[in-house]
Amino acid sequence: MSQSPEFETDDLFANNDFFKELAKESLYYYSSLALNPVHQTISKHTIVSRCEDFILHILESIRNGSDFCIEVDNVRHSCADSKKSVVSFSNFRSIRSLTVFFQVFRTVLELLVGDEFSTKRDIYYQNPDFYQKQEVINLALGNLASILNVNRSDLHVFASSKGLIAGSMIYVNSDNVRINCAETISGIPVENDVDAISHFYSNADLLLIVEKDAIFQKLLNSGFLLKFSTILLFTARGYPDYNSRRMVRRICESLHIPCLVLVDADPHGLEIMTVYKYGSRTMTNDNYRLNVPSLKWIGLLPSDVDHLNIPSSELIEFSARDHRKLEDLSNKNYFQTNSKWSHQISILKESKKKAEIQCLYSLSSNYLIDSYLPSKIFCGSWI
Repeated sequence: MSQSPEFETDDLFANNDFFKELAKESLYYYSSLALNPVHQTISKHTIVSRCEDFILHILESIRNGSDFCIEVDNVRHSCADSKKSVVSFSNFRSIRSLTVFFQVFRTVLELLVGDEFSTKRDIYYQNPDFYQKQEVINLALGNLASILNVNRSDLHVFASSKGLIAGSMIYVNSDNVRINCAETISGIPVENDVDAISHFYSNADLLLIVEKDAIFQKLLNSGFLLKFSTILLFTARGYPDYNSRRMVRRICESLHIPCLVLVDADPHGLEIMTVYKYGSRTMTNDNYRLNVPSLKWIGLLPSDVDHLNIPSSELIEFSARDHRKLEDLSNKNYFQTNSKWSHQISILKESKKKAEIQCLYSLSSNYLIDSYLPSKIFCGSWI
């Protein structure tokens, strides 16, 4: 293999026409949002009133002897155009879903009236035998937000954050404390109340999302940010939670910088990428303030696996679940209408093998840091 070229920050950004075009696209998008804001704050009084109207609607249905039904999501990690199901009082199979929904509804209403806040985890541990798993609380909150036509954050229930961030950025949190994201060896945890952050200060040119914590830590430990000081690194440590997605969106929106994502070349990695860019079914009402439509996919592209001659011993055979997920993704509109993405899907379908980011270590221990990422940014090799 030929020796990797040496890259400096100026090569990647100041002297890079590919990146200048990407930065211009992001600046235009977020500037247009600032001129045409889509989010209006809904008062607590308004939300409580909507809750009361919903209760009255239920009671009216019971009084009239008519069947009460609601549309709900019944999956956790579904994409933006997934289907809903209907639950009703008259359907015996709906009893469990409705019972959980109304218990969560009661908890939320108590929080709103008392002007208190809680976490999904705290709600779960109030009655773990009843809920059985935290996922049902997540679904109930999403359905309630949809019914009331509010954002999830308006329900006074926060999710515990998984995300980590590192790089040359300072922000002011809800306690008016300045958090310096450069002063960390393993990443600054994302705040539980991202919307309470009042200011972002940074000289960053780019936000790079990394799917896995292991890769995030590898980049930090190898001095990636010392070499490329105007890159911000972010990971949600797998599938992105609400706060992680909101933090990514707020960073890009506040700093007007481009966002690239590095995920495994497998169906799960592709799904994670699409959630950052287009959203998830269970957060329909919030997607407009969580999505990063300008996000670009830098890797690991399935085509990179062939181009770099990754040894077959580094690849993993698809499971039955992988085949189903890839087929589902390939039917999504955003893959069918994007020829470059569709091409990557076809490569995966043909190979029936997945490649993790770590497979790049088979080329050299620092190939990801010294060559793969810098050269892809330098050449504008994102889609």
